[in-house]
Amino acid sequence: MRLLFLLAIVVGLFLWLRPKVKVAPPKSDPNTGLDMLECTHCKTYVTPEEAVYAGDRVYCSRACLKESAC
Repeated sequence: MRLLFLLAIVVGLFLWLRPKVKVAPPKSDPNTGLDMLECTHCKTYVTPEEAVYAGDRVYCSRACLKESAC
């Protein structure tokens, strides 16, 4: 009985005195909040910097621009 009591005290002290492990908060995704534009031809989304513009239409690549002209 004494052994069980001492074991409980040791385990309790270990749990109480051990360093608390802190979980780092997840890093925010750098792509969140970006404006995305939909390609007129294939409906893929691209950033404004990657987009190919033809008048008021937006394309994801020159290939989609050529295909939609056919």
